Amino acid sequence: MNTSGSGPILSICIPTYNRAAILRTTLEHLQWVKQAPFPVEILVADDASQDESAAVIEEMRRSHLPMIRPFLSRRNRGVERNMTALFRVARGRYLTYLGDDDQLMPEATLAAIQFLDSNPRIVGYYAPPAMWDCSHQARFDKGDRFNPPRLFDRPMALDLFNFMLDHFIMPENAILRTDAVGRSCFTLNRSYFLFDLLFKLLDYGDVYFTPIPFYLWMLRNTPADQMVLRRGNEGVNWILNRRDMLRISWDLALRQALLRTLATHTVPDHLRRSALIQINRYLTTNLSVAANFGVMNRDFVGGLEFFAQSMLWNNDVTPESIQHWQEQHGSPQAAVQAVLELAYDLPGGPGELLFCHAPQAAYFFSHCVEQLWPHYQKLMIMRVVAEQQLPQELARGIVITEQPELRQRLQQQGVAPGRIILFPEWQRNFRVAAEGGQP
Repeated sequence: MNTSGSGPILSICIPTYNRAAILRTTLEHLQWVKQAPFPVEILVADDASQDESAAVIEEMRRSHLPMIRPFLSRRNRGVERNMTALFRVARGRYLTYLGDDDQLMPEATLAAIQFLDSNPRIVGYYAPPAMWDCSHQARFDKGDRFNPPRLFDRPMALDLFNFMLDHFIMPENAILRTDAVGRSCFTLNRSYFLFDLLFKLLDYGDVYFTPIPFYLWMLRNTPADQMVLRRGNEGVNWILNRRDMLRISWDLALRQALLRTLATHTVPDHLRRSALIQINRYLTTNLSVAANFGVMNRDFVGGLEFFAQSMLWNNDVTPESIQHWQEQHGSPQAAVQAVLELAYDLPGGPGELLFCHAPQAAYFFSHCVEQLWPHYQKLMIMRVVAEQQLPQELARGIVITEQPELRQRLQQQGVAPGRIILFPEWQRNFRVAAEGGQP
C-alpha cells in the first residue's frame, strides 16, 4: 500500500448528538486503528450536545485515540449537515461515515482500502451493512444479497439505479475517495444527500458494489442502551422515520441517472411506469422491513404503524396475513406499549399505572412488561389500589379499570379524562383479546 506523504489515508467521520455513553463505546471499539498499516484520523463532530459528549471526546483523544480531531458546534445543525461538514474537512485519501452507535469491521475495512489503492479508477466502494443484535449477541445480514460484485461507470447510471432498487440498497455505507467527494456539489434540502452524491461521483470515476460488509449496525434494545421504548439505533430510526425524504431521494436519483445516461431531465414514457412500480415496490418493502425492525426493537407501536402502511400499498396482502401479523407481533404488545409511553411521558413523569377493579388488566400488563420490557419495572411503578385510595394516588399517574361506573365517578370528581383508561375500550381500540387474562 502506498502511504507516501504525512497525511492520513483514511478519515472516519462520526457525527454525534447527546449520545455520550454510546459514543464512548464506539470510540473504544476504534482502538484497532492504532494497529492499522496506514495513518487514520477520526473526525468527531458534536452537534451542540447537552450531555457529556464533548468531555468524552476529549478524554478519549487524550488517553486512547490521539488521532481524534474534535469539532464542537455552537448550534444544532442536524445529522446530515453535521455529516457533510465532516466530509468537507476530511484530510484522508479516503473517507467513510460511522454512526455514533455503530462499528466498523476492522479486517473488512482494511481490505476495502487495499482494494481501492489497487483500483484507482474506483471512487466509491459500497457494501450492505451487517447487523448485530445486542440483546441476543447475534449477527445477521440486511437485505437481498447480490453476487457477484458490480462495477458501474457513468454511462451505466440508469443500470445502477435499477440495481439499487432491485436489491433494496441504501447508498449509505461506503468508503469514498475524498478528492471526488470534495469535487461533488451535493445538495442538502429535502432529499438524502448520499443518493445525490453517489450519482455525482460517477462524473469522476466508477463505483463498486460488493456483497461483503465492512459496516456493522448495532441494534440496541437492552435496558442500558434503551431507556425508553422508542430509543434504539439512530441510523435505523433515521431511515425508517423519513420515508417522505426517502421517496424524494429516489425521484432525484432517477433524474441524476437519466442525465448521465440519456441527457434528459424528464422520464421518457417507456420508463415512467416501470420506474414508478420499482420505487413503490422498494418503499413498500422498506415499510415491511421497518415493521419487523419495530418488533425486534420492542417498538410494537412503530411496527404496527409501519405494517399498516405497507398493507395499504402492497397488492398481495391477505386478511389472513394481516390477522396473523397482528396476533403474533402487533396488537397486544402495541397496546401495552402505548399505555406505558403515555404514563412515562406524563408531566413530572414517569407516572404510575394504577389498577382499580381491573384484575384482568393488571395481569395482562404485568405479564407483557415482564416478558418484553423488564427494564420498565425499574423505571415505572404498576400497582393495584383500592377505590378509596384513588383521590390521593391519581396525581401520580394513570388509572386502569374494567368498570365504566368507576370512570364516570372519577370524571364527576374532576379527574382528567385522559388519566382514566377503561380496559374493555382499550381492548376494542387495539383489537386485543385477553381471554382468561392471558395476553
